[in-house]
Amino acid sequence: MMECTTGLTDDEFDGLLAWLREEGVEGYPPILGLSGSLRATLMYLRQNIVQAVIGEILGVSQPTVSRAIKALTEAISRTLAVLLLTAEEVPEDCDCRGGRHPLPLPGLARPP
Repeated sequence: MMECTTGLTDDEFDGLLAWLREEGVEGYPPILGLSGSLRATLMYLRQNIVQAVIGEILGVSQPTVSRAIKALTEAISRTLAVLLLTAEEVPEDCDCRGGRHPLPLPGLARPP
């Protein structure tokens, strides 16, 4: 179970791993393999853990973790660039306010 460190359930992790295999990701350290490289990357992105600490957890050096993060982040970014809309591409009638609560909460709109 990696949900606490990666933010993904085991099934979600396996699905993402399968997708990355299909994409033919290259450049990750052989000692970690694709699975370990994905785990290191998600730990880094999700928890902002220092790379040296991730290395200790996974039993590899900080430079190895750095190479894994670089390879997987680039692969994920390339794919997201195709999937995500730019601000100009968002329909005008779309309410795309960010944040956890996209619509105003009535209880917070009361005057002081």
